[in-house]
Amino acid sequence: AQMTVGDLSKGRIWFISQLLVGSAVMEKAPFETGVSLGSFTPPKETDATIEAAIREYGADPLRWYLVSLGPFWRRRAIRPEGVRQSYRILNTFHNASHYVASQCAQRSIEPPPLTESAKERMHVMDIWFASKLERMKAACAKAYTDDAPWDALQALRQFICFDLSRLYLPWAKRRLRGGTDLE
Repeated sequence: AQMTVGDLSKGRIWFISQLLVGSAVMEKAPFETGVSLGSFTPPKETDATIEAAIREYGADPLRWYLVSLGPFWRRRAIRPEGVRQSYRILNTFHNASHYVASQCAQRSIEPPPLTESAKERMHVMDIWFASKLERMKAACAKAYTDDAPWDALQALRQFICFDLSRLYLPWAKRRLRGGTDLE
């Protein structure tokens, strides 16, 4: 649609839900312009349009960005730098997981189940990473139980951008290059 119109009291939730569902189903925004009845804050020059954000970065970074803004009922503008940062986070996760998966596949390494006996043989860095992963999973589960998906994304962002890509992955790469396996 060219435009959608909504009441200010319910408009933000309506616009965002239309945007998320439309983007998920059609891979593009379901509307070009949203008009809210009632008081309205005019867009700034730094605000991005929904279509421009999807065209430049895709629908997934926009979805990540919108959910990470916090509760839908708060007024937030779509900032290009926020969507760009969301794109980087997802790209970091893709690159990190692809690297590890491809290196393990080349060496025919299949991670064993994480049993107590397997933990006893693990390197301290692997134990640390498994612990960080479990904490992130618990934080995400709590956030979704509390109806706060934005908190889950913050925990996931911390895990991807810091724990995985800045700490664990460089260590794992050095270990893989040294010819030792991951078991």
